[in-house]
Amino acid sequence: MKAKVIRLFSLATPLLLLLVACSSPIQPGNGEDNGGSYPPPSQDLVIDLSPPRLFIPQGMSQSPILYVIPKNGNTGALRLLLDGAPEGTRVSPDTITITGPFSRQIKVTVSSSAALGTYEMRLRGTLNSLEAYVELHLTVPPFLREGRLFVFYAPGYESDAELFLTWTREVLGKLATFFPDVLTAVPGNINVLLYPLNSGVDFGRAFADPLQNSINFLTPSMGQTRGQDATWYQGNIAHEYFHILYSYYRKSAGGHSYQNSPSWFKEGVGEYAKYLVLGEETFDRIYGQRYGVYIPTLLQRPLEDVDPYAGGSWALRFLHIRYGAQGIRDILKSPAPSFWEAVSSATGLTQEMFYGEFRAWLQAQLG
Repeated sequence: MKAKVIRLFSLATPLLLLLVACSSPIQPGNGEDNGGSYPPPSQDLVIDLSPPRLFIPQGMSQSPILYVIPKNGNTGALRLLLDGAPEGTRVSPDTITITGPFSRQIKVTVSSSAALGTYEMRLRGTLNSLEAYVELHLTVPPFLREGRLFVFYAPGYESDAELFLTWTREVLGKLATFFPDVLTAVPGNINVLLYPLNSGVDFGRAFADPLQNSINFLTPSMGQTRGQDATWYQGNIAHEYFHILYSYYRKSAGGHSYQNSPSWFKEGVGEYAKYLVLGEETFDRIYGQRYGVYIPTLLQRPLEDVDPYAGGSWALRFLHIRYGAQGIRDILKSPAPSFWEAVSSATGLTQEMFYGEFRAWLQAQLG
């Protein structure tokens, strides 16, 4: 299957972690159908994977959770192998020391040359003379491409990918008004993954993976059945993309790392991007009441003590009104060794001064 190329605009012109998979109960006796080519799984070793349906574009990876239950005191080196996978697909680590029941993330990586399509596979684990396996379904998805932007979609949902390509173009164009380097600061391809149902991505949830330059959603036409509309997707494209942009700003600037920035600021920056894209009136209509309930707490307690999306949204709104997008850019790109030193160098405010002025502004919002 060939990729489809769409040329709506050129991304060369100026214009949001780990997936925590939902845990599932381990089913003893996984892989009942041996098909004549596998021995029956040992009752002294049970493995499972969540989610069991993987959606991995060429050259990318997914990190499901592996569950292992060794019984009767069996310990040692558990070796993992993939059977029936496209050529070049690998699992890492492929050897894990087992001392008892445990769960952990593993990484399944698909080769950049893997054939597009769906695969029925097995993850096989061997421990001493024991063997167990779990059935897997892998999709190496087709994609639409527009310059550096790739949208990967479940087979049969090309119209969703076309819609998402349009939304993403519009979002990046609006963000470029405030952050002209919104594309040039992020090297390589920009990847949008639209997951099918039963792939470990929940309704109403989006996430970014800065290591793979990817923003990840449930397929739009599936999500809309649960209340997600175009505004929800556009706002969250902005939010998740800004996680990627901010991480690259920190890599380029040096000093404190993206990981060491406060959660309220990282999520607040994402909500700030959403605010810029949706506009103040739409943002407040959707989130004003939900986030407004946190103002009384913020008047008394630090930002770390409230929901990071709500607290961060108010903090970034304050910074935007007081210092503009340029002031926020200066914080994001500061080479200062700590976050609060970055805030101080960009605004002249110490942490204590910031809270004083921020709370005075919040009080005014209450009327």
